[in-house]
Amino acid sequence: MSYKCIFSGSAVDEYDKLRHISTDTINDIIEIIISAATNKKHDIVKIVDAGVGTGRIMLPLQHRLEKNEIKYKLIGIDISEEMICEFKRKTRHNRDKVNTYISDLNGEMPKEIKNMGVVYTLATVHIIKNWRSMVDNIRKSLVNNGVFIIFKEINQFMHQTEGFDSDYELIEVDDKLKRFMKHYHTLRKKYNCSYIKHEIRYSNMDKLYEYCENNGFKRLNIKNKKILWMKPHSYYDILNCFEKKQMTTFGSEIDDKSRKMISDELKLWLKKHNYDIYKTFTLKAQIVPNIFVKYKI
Repeated sequence: MSYKCIFSGSAVDEYDKLRHISTDTINDIIEIIISAATNKKHDIVKIVDAGVGTGRIMLPLQHRLEKNEIKYKLIGIDISEEMICEFKRKTRHNRDKVNTYISDLNGEMPKEIKNMGVVYTLATVHIIKNWRSMVDNIRKSLVNNGVFIIFKEINQFMHQTEGFDSDYELIEVDDKLKRFMKHYHTLRKKYNCSYIKHEIRYSNMDKLYEYCENNGFKRLNIKNKKILWMKPHSYYDILNCFEKKQMTTFGSEIDDKSRKMISDELKLWLKKHNYDIYKTFTLKAQIVPNIFVKYKI
């Protein structure tokens, strides 16, 4: 399943609502990006969002740069034309310092993306099959001592998977959510829906980090830096995300027919076990920044 297929049409219309990031979390992410960008001796900071989506991070980043009177050039890349269109709609009054490109991070980067100071990505690299090419392309786009930041989410759904990497830290899981996820996995087996087959999973990216370190990047040791992401959710929200193909790791590799049958059975299960599907609970997550600095080979 391609990224473009996951986020298209009606899914884009509700993307920001269903994948909400709190202001505090966004501010913490922006602080890291700006710190990396302004640590360079350049008149203009040049920053790329690799997998920009609808601009959830880049738009408030632009606002902060303007507020701090920092000269900048921003570039957003995404493989989804629909996402880029929504991003352009949001920036229609201030496009002169923001460029967007519909591009696959696996393939050749647009020629305009060169001599960049910072490239960052959030919730993207785990769904890129040819991730080695992605790393190589990002390295080529950076200046020497340029920074590549991988913001990785660790959330409660990952307690149901295997192969956690060095970023993993135990996050308390609600018992009701545990039971729900257990039944969900049972249904996936029932309908023979395997999980994402990519070599790099969201729960295990040590191979990617190692490849970066062996191919022109030095990893900065900031393992104690974690950003808390408290996401208000309901079981209705989770089902809505699942039905609209909004949850890449949670709901991937499922054909439309099986997706509907799983969703219908989940609804019956929730009703049978007296779950209030509209009651909001907090889905706990952490965002771990992994920062790599390009060195001259």
